[in-house]
Amino acid sequence: MAWQHGTAPLLYRSLDSIAADAVAPAILEEMRGYVHAHAGRAALLTKELVKLLTLFETDGIEAVPLKGPVLAATAYGNLALRMFSDLDVLVRKDQLPAVCKILVGQGYRCPQDRLTPGRLDAFRELFNQHRFVCDRNAVVVEPHWEVIRRSFVVPFDMAELWGRAGTVFLGGTAVRTLAPEDLLLFLCAHGSQHLWSRLAWICDVAEVIRAHPAMDWETAMDRAARIGGERSLLLGLYLANDLLDAALPPEVSHKVRTEPMVKPLATQVLRHLFQAPGIEPDVFRMAAFHIQTKERLRDKALYVLRASTCPSYMEFDAFPLPASLLFLYPLILPVWRLIRHRRRFLKGSAGSRSHRA
Repeated sequence: MAWQHGTAPLLYRSLDSIAADAVAPAILEEMRGYVHAHAGRAALLTKELVKLLTLFETDGIEAVPLKGPVLAATAYGNLALRMFSDLDVLVRKDQLPAVCKILVGQGYRCPQDRLTPGRLDAFRELFNQHRFVCDRNAVVVEPHWEVIRRSFVVPFDMAELWGRAGTVFLGGTAVRTLAPEDLLLFLCAHGSQHLWSRLAWICDVAEVIRAHPAMDWETAMDRAARIGGERSLLLGLYLANDLLDAALPPEVSHKVRTEPMVKPLATQVLRHLFQAPGIEPDVFRMAAFHIQTKERLRDKALYVLRASTCPSYMEFDAFPLPASLLFLYPLILPVWRLIRHRRRFLKGSAGSRSHRA
């Protein structure tokens, strides 16, 4: 469960330092081997990230690493304590061609390489990231042009995020990073988008809070309210405080505890958190949860509209329309989804008839 939740290094560190005698030596040794292997992989990924960022900078490309090594180093204070398997990097959308060219030149390949220019434009309009894989070292790099996919409806102002980004040092190299308040909002939006199904995402929020005692909480709350992400933020803070004792200022703690939807949402998260780690929730539960995380009626309506008219990655692969034909998805997707989920719909329909009878 610790591996599936991304917390194996934290579990090993705690057991080894506090209760090593309570663990069978063979098990502790096996854990040590896995954790040391992860530490070696983390070092390799960090080295690759620094190399790519240097190449980007040489080509005049601005880039901000998301999560991964930078979050491990700045929030956890140790690259080996946070598990990560890929490199997420925020880049400007107009610089994507140059980014892709550099990655291909370094031996990376991307499934979207096979798309025609019109379909590639459509992909970048619908989604927020590419996925590149290097056969040489199995490193995965995901360039993002938006921090959250727009169908989730948390409209981060990308120009403001770029303008507020700061600088930290990673392995002696200066790299860009999101401002602490923006990072906290992003992590909470990301966690809510994925139903907080991994304990590691809650740990991230707790560690960012601990690593930034001078966090401007008023600014963070104001920004969250402005973009309609306040409930997602409060939910993340509730979970970090409730599960991991992350300290919150009194006024923030009061807001977390008095927002009426936060505790019911947290109850949903906790009900499923340790039930079946690694298993994605079905689309219906996910959609219902997403709607509940939005405090504004217009955001709920916009989410329903986008969820029903925007394809998933699989659906885009099945029907890769060019940008000029994106208007056809609202016609294609309902039929495709009805066919794909017909058993679920038929079961629900039969249940309704039985209840009425």
